[in-house]
Amino acid sequence: MLPNISLDTDRYKDILDSARNMIASLYPEWTDFNYHDPGITLLELFSWIKESQQYYIDQIGDENRKKYLKLLGLRRRTKIPAKAEVEITAQQDLDVLKGTKFYAGEICFEADERAYILKNHISRCISFDKGQARVIDRSQLNLGNKLRILPFGREPQVGNCFYLGFDGPLPTKTVLRALVDIFNDYKVKRNPITDPGSFYPLAEFAVEVYTKNGWQAATLVSDETHAFLCSGSIRVSIDHDMEHHVLGGAGGYYLRFRLTKCEYDVPPMLQGICFNSVSVCQRDTRSEVIDFPLSDDGKYCAATELSITGISQVYAWDGRGYHLIPMVTKKIDYENNCAVFEVDLSKIREDAQGLRLVNATTAFANSNIAGFGTGLPFQEFDLNDKNIEYESFEIMTEDPEIPDRYLPWVKVNDFATSSPEDRHYVFDSAAGIVKFGDCKKGMAPEGTIIIIGYVSVLGTGGNVKQNTINRIGPEELPGVKLTNKANATGGEDEETLEDCFKRARRMLKKPRSAVTYTDYEDYVLSTPGLMIESCKVIPANLIRHQGTVASDMVINIVVKPSYPEQAETIREAYIRNIQNHLEKFRLLGTKIELTAPEYVGVTVYSDVTLKPHYRNAQAMVEEAVRNFFIRYKDQFGAEIVYSELYGVIDRLECVSAVSALSMDAKGNGITHTKEGNIVLPANGIVVLSDTQFMFSVEP
Repeated sequence: MLPNISLDTDRYKDILDSARNMIASLYPEWTDFNYHDPGITLLELFSWIKESQQYYIDQIGDENRKKYLKLLGLRRRTKIPAKAEVEITAQQDLDVLKGTKFYAGEICFEADERAYILKNHISRCISFDKGQARVIDRSQLNLGNKLRILPFGREPQVGNCFYLGFDGPLPTKTVLRALVDIFNDYKVKRNPITDPGSFYPLAEFAVEVYTKNGWQAATLVSDETHAFLCSGSIRVSIDHDMEHHVLGGAGGYYLRFRLTKCEYDVPPMLQGICFNSVSVCQRDTRSEVIDFPLSDDGKYCAATELSITGISQVYAWDGRGYHLIPMVTKKIDYENNCAVFEVDLSKIREDAQGLRLVNATTAFANSNIAGFGTGLPFQEFDLNDKNIEYESFEIMTEDPEIPDRYLPWVKVNDFATSSPEDRHYVFDSAAGIVKFGDCKKGMAPEGTIIIIGYVSVLGTGGNVKQNTINRIGPEELPGVKLTNKANATGGEDEETLEDCFKRARRMLKKPRSAVTYTDYEDYVLSTPGLMIESCKVIPANLIRHQGTVASDMVINIVVKPSYPEQAETIREAYIRNIQNHLEKFRLLGTKIELTAPEYVGVTVYSDVTLKPHYRNAQAMVEEAVRNFFIRYKDQFGAEIVYSELYGVIDRLECVSAVSALSMDAKGNGITHTKEGNIVLPANGIVVLSDTQFMFSVEP
């Protein structure tokens, strides 16, 4: 460990006394050491300077601490906007564009994506369980309480279907978003799926609609729920016109989810499903940037709110800078609800490689200048706004040599790797300041500095309460009602340096590879998307002790999934997900082998004499025995101690004496000790199979 060196060790008085004591040997003629002597005054001044210098060189400033974080691969987290789900009720179908503004009082939220809101809500949900139909009608759906729907029954199988009925047909060639709430309040919680691309699905379904030709497939655009495994969004597109159909005695227009693969650990349970929900994020976009590849017809469509309502400018990218294109025609396509920009192909340079669209609000378009560059080093510009989102902020500068050409600048964390030719800048979002380099590390700008990306966020200020987001756009729309049924969450303020260092310490303490047996067990328990009750690594020497060949380079892990039943094998989906997860952490040269628990059934025989006047004495004895075995349910290779079970029964107040007690175990690899204990195999878990008691009452 490096020593903690202190550079500020000398006090002012010690420095002055040391200098005064050196006078006699360096200059004997100097004999007046009193305070009125000008030489002593100079020594006092220099002593103070030295003491101040020692203090400052012993300090570590914020810039140094940021460098230390950079060495660890960390930087401070910027403001994170809050998120919420807004449910909308409309008398007509409503097309909500990306960037549409919602308000909770004066706090602005924006739609994360384009959403199509249906005027007709879900009228009924139909599921089948062992041939029996369960219908959830409109009255139950509108109560507002969380439902308990088993969409594929208590025992899901391939081919099972879950039906959603509507009063009218759903629109075709339109992406519809369904927000699904899945129950996860189990004793063992399902781990969140952080990387959907590497997750091997436990189940899959197809989406179909009823048409004049019967059931036909719809396009499943995306499924964040992973076949109703966890809460999220499902996006579908209807390719065929729907037809009226009678199902379960109720007529309507039906969409269904049909299971095509089924390895569920527990049957999924829906708490709610809604097609009229919009995901919103607490942000207020003043200016946005959209890049397009070149098109042959010179037409470019943008389906964002600011593209339609804002002031737009189009630039052509030539590989070095952006040239402003004059006389761009902007038309609103009301049928497709988007803005169409028509560019005269003759106005585009021959060396153009792409187009950039910049949309800004009217107010911001007139004040989007951050400042004017002088070409001198260390330029800084204060934007007087500490709520700017770091990721969305972007600038360009006028080219001082070519008119109507603008030069792009790259946002960096610092200028450590910048060269004199790099157009780099540092944006301090906490202070709202834009900083440029010293001409050695980062170029200095010249000319007008234009802001093209500008979004305001409030951090924790956006975590509004439920039922507070109640307005869409600057004015209320007739026939449209909306609200957020849950609190907006996730909003965080900019991380302080102290909090960032605390996060760094937690990161350093967290293992990044599986070395010890505990590491392997922790990683198995945290496998994304799974519900694992317990697991244990079985050492190779213990396996060899049981008479089985085992290699020291093979990590044998017994895994107990949270299945409702006692499974003798681990399902393929579980094995593949665990192995994929461990692949990132296992040591080179090691191999992972997963085994299921060996469930050992134990039957308890006992002759017990009870005390009189205890009504529920027999039930108390039976419950005590059950509780004794419950504590072993997650212990692999446990030893069931005979004397402890005897003591549990004998210490009951209702028990007078235990005349006889024995345990009989059935399973592979079991050993019995001379004391009557049962030792389970390394992968064994005890299960109380049966109890047989002979009770008598004390006379």
